[in-house]
Amino acid sequence: MEVHNFYHLNKIIPEDSVYIGRSNRNFNLLGSKFANPFPMKDQSEEERIRVITEYKDWLWKQISENNITKDELLGLTGKKLVCYCSPKLCHGDIVKATVELLITNEAEFDNKVKVIYHSKNKIKP
Repeated sequence: MEVHNFYHLNKIIPEDSVYIGRSNRNFNLLGSKFANPFPMKDQSEEERIRVITEYKDWLWKQISENNITKDELLGLTGKKLVCYCSPKLCHGDIVKATVELLITNEAEFDNKVKVIYHSKNKIKP
């Protein structure tokens, strides 16, 4: 699984790829459920880190609330993830790392979901 830049793919989503960006009318792309809902306010590296950090927290919340399922994450296995940032730090890197954690250590993945769920609901695990 790799993260690819839409523009480096000649603005085409290949068959073995999944678009993970926001909706884009210019290219008739529907927004992905994996899209980063936190737009950058400027192009600084600090801002990029801020939105990626917010995305990571948001993604784990979506998983803990079952808005994004294990099956949906596993469906990305072996696919190219397509967005606009790569090779710069991208929310796709977070998606990739999350899928890889699920594949390599499902117990740790489940524990992380459990901790997030319990802390959100103020329940001790």
